[in-house]
Amino acid sequence: MFLVNLNFIDKSYTQKIEEEIDGLSVEQQKQNNNLKMLEFSYLKMLEFKNKGKYFSKTGELEKALASFDIGLNLVSNADSFYEKGNVLLKLRKLNDALIAYNNAINFQPTNNTFYYAKAQVLLNQKEYKDALNAYDKAIKYNPLNSKLYLEKGNIYKLLGSLDNAINEYNKAFLIDPKLDYYLAISDSLFNLKNYPDALNAYRNTTILDPKNSHAYFGMAQSLFNLKNYPDALNAYKIALKLDKNPNLENVIIARAIELYKIKEFKDALTYLNTAVEYHENGNIYFIMGNSLFELKNYTNAQKAYEKSVIYDEDNSTLFFSMGKSYTQLGKYNKALKAYNMAVKLNPSSDELNSISIEIDKIEQCRLIDKSQYCV
Repeated sequence: MFLVNLNFIDKSYTQKIEEEIDGLSVEQQKQNNNLKMLEFSYLKMLEFKNKGKYFSKTGELEKALASFDIGLNLVSNADSFYEKGNVLLKLRKLNDALIAYNNAINFQPTNNTFYYAKAQVLLNQKEYKDALNAYDKAIKYNPLNSKLYLEKGNIYKLLGSLDNAINEYNKAFLIDPKLDYYLAISDSLFNLKNYPDALNAYRNTTILDPKNSHAYFGMAQSLFNLKNYPDALNAYKIALKLDKNPNLENVIIARAIELYKIKEFKDALTYLNTAVEYHENGNIYFIMGNSLFELKNYTNAQKAYEKSVIYDEDNSTLFFSMGKSYTQLGKYNKALKAYNMAVKLNPSSDELNSISIEIDKIEQCRLIDKSQYCV
């Protein structure tokens, strides 16, 4: 498609054309003129296409779009439609971008780049199945591009089809053994709750990159779910050493709480002792005290509670727990003070009945033998 009657035609250029065709037959003149005008239109199209690319780089997107449109009115071509589609995508005009990319594909139906661009629009439109089809076309014409398999795998992961995602990630890794691809495989295996294979995959990743905190964190998560709590903690420590991320510290605390809830008190203590190396707070010492209490280590439980009070002096539950530990240690006066403080802090506490029972027990014991009370 071209236009022959354009205001911007260089007059000297047309004059040269007239001189060249002078003396030819009418038919020859007509054919020659058409060829010259085709050549001229093509050159002008290139000029406007280059202007469009320039405006696109400088962020002047509306000017870029106008330039591509002028060029395409002169000569339709795949590259200009593709560049126009890129501008429309930046402008978030997704339907128009899709039309532009389809036009580019019509001119060059074996160009993988155009199918990839089309896939990006479809992803933005959340048309995931159509996006997968576009990726398949791109892969058909460029089967050794590992990025295409990775992104296709990401779509399957987004759709919850993790087995298909792993299959695509494996293809990407076989073409180009990049760390990111293997991590994607590892994460997908973990999300499938295939913890043994996920653990092996994360371990292999640490061989590729011994300083990758993500891989060690994945190892830790897998080991924890396999109930190998000591090795999991070691992996958490390595991850923290490589990446001093507060979120990782919080994970260790959260794991300690999980262990406490399932009555794995010794392992909970190990995690808590690690947690206080990075960050001290009342909650850590409180759970530590509870774990020690359950293990009948009342002396150290009391020490942990006393440290917890420094950070959280208004916690009625903490004072109730302190009262119980003082009772076990035979320090009944201190136990009474702790129970009374718990009541004072929260008179409507759910633990009020339990506190009253504990106080009554102490009072009854005092009537029997006052000598057993310690200050």
